Amino acid sequence: MTNNFLKCSYMIMLAATYFVTYILLLSVGGIIAVRMTALQPYIGMIAMAGAGGFLALLLPVRKLPLQLPEKPALTIPAVFFLAAGVCVILNVVMAFIPWNGIGETHVVQDNASMFGIPFAMRLLSYVVIAPLAEELLFRGTVLHKIGEFAPKWIAILISSIAFGIYHGNLQQGIYAFLCGCVIAWVFVVTGSFWMAVLFHAAANLLVNLAYEFEVIRNIVYSIPVIVILSLLALGSALLIVFSHKKGIQNEK
Repeated sequence: MTNNFLKCSYMIMLAATYFVTYILLLSVGGIIAVRMTALQPYIGMIAMAGAGGFLALLLPVRKLPLQLPEKPALTIPAVFFLAAGVCVILNVVMAFIPWNGIGETHVVQDNASMFGIPFAMRLLSYVVIAPLAEELLFRGTVLHKIGEFAPKWIAILISSIAFGIYHGNLQQGIYAFLCGCVIAWVFVVTGSFWMAVLFHAAANLLVNLAYEFEVIRNIVYSIPVIVILSLLALGSALLIVFSHKKGIQNEK
């Protein structure tokens, strides 16, 4: 019991350190941006990179499962297509919810802020920095550490709830929670931190490509492609399961 309490306390300390570092960097960046207004859109990206880097030093990262998964030639494409399918399905479902009617009137402003930086910087921020920093926090720290003393399903649930809350509004919170559950599942089943990063990066890449290019958006969110991606996601999930039976049995 004492050992579990210490592990839990250590996990909370690591997570708190991330947020404190992030807030401090945001504050300092905000002060600098008053004089250097061109930096203002990039303060969040810089703060996230700094907080993620500091967390990586504290973990330390070498204790994470950094190896490639079993059968990487099968698993890597499967994780990519699973991410694409889950991303599209969730975005379609979210589009049918009347957010304004339930008080989420600020979602449009939040989205405008998120997509308000140049495309190249968005790719750097949301396809490289965010997947690395956020996966270090939510899967590398919260899920991995809780999984050392609690059942994996509890670790998946807690890390996903935290991931949802972190996103700051109901729409993004629900999306992040559901995505987080799948990312956490991929992390646990494949036993590879990099597969969680890949899923996160692939989902963010597709969202940004669809937002930036109308032709991609029209293709990705057409009914035939939605059906194809849904089937690919289901097949990919089954492939991941059957390719990692030993890992799943060991977790049990």
